[in-house]
Amino acid sequence: QSILHNWTQLIFNFYGISPAEKTEEFFMNAACQATGLSDWGDESFREPLRILLESYKKDAKLNHIGWFMIHQKLTQILCSRLLIRDTLKRNPEILRKKIEKPLFIISQPRTGTTLLQRLLGQDPFNRSLLCWEGLFPAPPPDPETHDIDPRIAETKKILEIQHKIMPEFQIQHSMHATKPE
Repeated sequence: QSILHNWTQLIFNFYGISPAEKTEEFFMNAACQATGLSDWGDESFREPLRILLESYKKDAKLNHIGWFMIHQKLTQILCSRLLIRDTLKRNPEILRKKIEKPLFIISQPRTGTTLLQRLLGQDPFNRSLLCWEGLFPAPPPDPETHDIDPRIAETKKILEIQHKIMPEFQIQHSMHATKPE
């Protein structure tokens, strides 16, 4: 299978469709096209993004599937940034909303943090961030349609693809669109 991946990557590179050569401008343009937005606000994220891309190119030794996943994830993150900025411009009152006594779960991976988060989320006095809300944080969901928001279906599709590409990950870290993440 790895031979197939390597040959496919060579073909992608030959035809110039490998994201390995893409810059932060490429990803930013992809996010602008996907959202129809272009106001980034503070662009101090560009240098870290550039450094991250260089590290992927030099250090990660990604095959074409890895680059596909990086492409999807970076574009999604940048789309979220644009959508959050747009949401805050349209609804500046969000920044004035007081969050009282937030709980933060901080630990190393694989130590039970997801289990703890899901357990705390069972308490009706707590509110956990659901997987789909983390992937698509803006605009805020409408309380009346929260449980049927179309972003839930989109998250399910993303997770299905992830499960097919990395079936062992589901065993290590079970993810569900409508559960805390």
